Amino acid sequence: MALYPGLGTEYLGIMGITVAIMILYIVLVRTISVIIKRPEWTAYSNIELYQLFISVGIMVLALGIAAGTQVFFEEALGKKASTPGTSAVIEAASSFIQKNLNRGVIPLLVDLMSLEAKFSFYNAVELRTGPTVWNWTIKMYPGLEAIINSVRVLFFTVMVMYGTTSVQLFILYLIDAVMYPFVLPAGVVLRFIPQTRDAGIFLITLAIVFQNIYPALYVISEMALDDIWAIQEWGSSFEPYSSLSSSPPAMFSSAMTVVQIPVVHLFNYVFLVPFFEGVATISLVGLFIPSLVMTLSTAFVNALTRFFTGKG
Repeated sequence: MALYPGLGTEYLGIMGITVAIMILYIVLVRTISVIIKRPEWTAYSNIELYQLFISVGIMVLALGIAAGTQVFFEEALGKKASTPGTSAVIEAASSFIQKNLNRGVIPLLVDLMSLEAKFSFYNAVELRTGPTVWNWTIKMYPGLEAIINSVRVLFFTVMVMYGTTSVQLFILYLIDAVMYPFVLPAGVVLRFIPQTRDAGIFLITLAIVFQNIYPALYVISEMALDDIWAIQEWGSSFEPYSSLSSSPPAMFSSAMTVVQIPVVHLFNYVFLVPFFEGVATISLVGLFIPSLVMTLSTAFVNALTRFFTGKG
């Protein structure tokens, strides 16, 4: 039986052995200090005994937070993790990011690639004014280079979003695989050792924050975006991008409307507005929200570390 997904009872055995070793060490120091009558050793053993009680308290608190936050988020989200051994809040955060990737970034990339191919084809169409090769040759649709370059800029911008979104998913999977199974037990063990107490506290807070608060901030962000979309009547829930690739004929006719205008002017760029809006929307999940989540998580780690160490 596991106290938390990924945190098995075998780690409790390791912690128990560590506590037993520390108790034996304190008893040994105390006994020697009494035999050889060294009061400074007696004081040292008292300090270590006090620190041992604090370490046990922090260990219980850390395990309680680990189990409590899991139950809280399962109740708050209204469902448990579909995959055994997986945190419900991390699974919810991963679903949010995957939604932005599968229904926002990838469809937008496909549409922009399709647009560039169409406009490049129309840009290659030329018109000759006379029957001989010595006459003037002009483009059938002049000025398309400006729109093609804009589409390419959008395409490379979305490629960056694809990379950042993939990294976010990787970080969440890494957190779920490492933080509670390895970092939290290591921090609890290090907290018992006098020379590594501060390092142990840091690892404990790092595991608690990144396993619980870090993905929870993604879930809260998704809830906020759902409310914004509903209030603005853009839809019942957050939708990163409305793909045009679902109706290729409509997309093809829209592109034709742009290129049929012989001289490209400012109003031709109105056609690109949905793509700019798509880039702006997926940037929320691809750039802004990750920066905000990491900043807040780092602040939580620093605050909890100071609280546990009493060095605020």
